Amino acid sequence: MIKFILIYLTIIPSSIKYMSKVKTARLISVVIPILLFISCDSLSNKEKILGSWETNLHKNKEALEPGGNDKIVLTFKKDQTVESKIMRNETEGSIKGATYDFSADQKELIVYREGKKERKNVAAIIKLTDTELTLVDVSGSGDTLELKRRD
Repeated sequence: MIKFILIYLTIIPSSIKYMSKVKTARLISVVIPILLFISCDSLSNKEKILGSWETNLHKNKEALEPGGNDKIVLTFKKDQTVESKIMRNETEGSIKGATYDFSADQKELIVYREGKKERKNVAAIIKLTDTELTLVDVSGSGDTLELKRRD
């Protein structure tokens, strides 16, 4: 009888440890996919901004020519360069290049004109979704630029 009790007492703790490991493994197998799903769903501003965006200058009250169909097209690339095109009546006008970066909290877009750190414009990112981008210049003019995704 004592042998039976000793065997029983050695089996129970090991089976409890086994069950604990199984429960932990099940918990991990449920939690990790959920965390991955949540983290994949929310892209950073650095990822969301990539691509081409356009604005109608008349909508932003900055028309270059009265009665014209002027647009600005901004193309943000992965190498942190941005290309700015002014389109007049669907004809490509001037093209300018710059580099860009974000503030540490990714709530401000910093554009370095001609790639020079001392020539910069800072814009607060008011709205950035898959289809809309709204920027407000905080480095001087206070102008608002509303853009729609082009591509």
